[in-house]
Amino acid sequence: PGLFTLNLLTGCWTSPQLGGEWPPLRWGHSMTPFRQWIVIFGGHRSRNCLDDLAFLNTEAMAWAHLKISGAKPAARGQHAAVVISQRLWVFGGVASSLLPQKVWSLGLQMEPNTSSESNGEGASWVCAQVSGEAPPPFCDHTGVASGTHVMLLGGSSANGYISLHTIFVFHTDSLSWGMLSCSGSVPSARAGHVAASQQSGDRGYLVYLFGGGNSAHGFNDLHVLDENCRWSRLDSSCACRPVATEGAALALTGGMLLVFGGYTSSGATRQSYAWGCEHLSRWRSDSIPNGRALPISPSSERADGSHVASQSLLLLVSPALVPVHAHAQAAQAALLPYFPGLQVVGAHIPVASDGGGADDEARASAEAQSQEHGLSLLLQRMQQ
Repeated sequence: PGLFTLNLLTGCWTSPQLGGEWPPLRWGHSMTPFRQWIVIFGGHRSRNCLDDLAFLNTEAMAWAHLKISGAKPAARGQHAAVVISQRLWVFGGVASSLLPQKVWSLGLQMEPNTSSESNGEGASWVCAQVSGEAPPPFCDHTGVASGTHVMLLGGSSANGYISLHTIFVFHTDSLSWGMLSCSGSVPSARAGHVAASQQSGDRGYLVYLFGGGNSAHGFNDLHVLDENCRWSRLDSSCACRPVATEGAALALTGGMLLVFGGYTSSGATRQSYAWGCEHLSRWRSDSIPNGRALPISPSSERADGSHVASQSLLLLVSPALVPVHAHAQAAQAALLPYFPGLQVVGAHIPVASDGGGADDEARASAEAQSQEHGLSLLLQRMQQ
């Protein structure tokens, strides 16, 4: 088994030493972030499917376990999982056949244990009693959070690929199904794509969708769904972009979409790409002004033979009322001539509800034991 991390401050991949008991190898599972944890559920192993949970503590870099009691979802892979309101919600998937569209959720309030056994009753899965018309059974779809709602995009069903003209929505507050009708430049129906959501001020959420494929061909296009349910293609003018990819990994952090790996027509790939969401303009890597779609490389060589990161990330953080993204653009324009490959990203950090304000931010900074730890703490606070 192996796990790799990409340091966004240096652009370097590493394989950290992990404590605790490793979960079994698998594919087609879900990996969902929650605070400092990565929650893994299900997946395929050999000819079977799994129904287990594993937790990775990204601060302690150790695997942990959560004792589960009562009924649990059927073993599955190629499903979607989303965390909303401190609960893990699981949708769809496939075992020996497509699974009925039941909605399962698990509370994440309990702290996982680093030992393989834990005391007490443990956490319990809940199968929701839902209302509204549920979508058909499907797999290889994506699920993204939009406030208290889960949006399920695309996928493959017994009747073919799910159209992206219509998006199924599950309301976690009312436990009811709904549908959104979309307009604009609607992406082709597909499966095996990746998606992520980003809050768009007070107006709603933006949903980004990349790649995937269907029985005809694969896709390397990037689309965004705005708060008015209108699709737009973002990268149609880019001469260089990732190749058609299915089953990639996608993360949205610090104003950037990060795409890694997946399967292309030439087989598995380990290329990495970044897209600057704030500009909505083009794929970016180590040549920011020209937007060339080059993979993130571990390092570049100076004339003296030493190595430096080929791309640096500067994160500007400010309270909510400061126009931080405008400051980030101005800073990048000023610094780029002196630091080639620099990407400046702006982010708002929420003010504590107890009135702590700057004192809380200072405490959070004081708790950081390294640049990497500080970035981790910041991103956790931004997600709360």
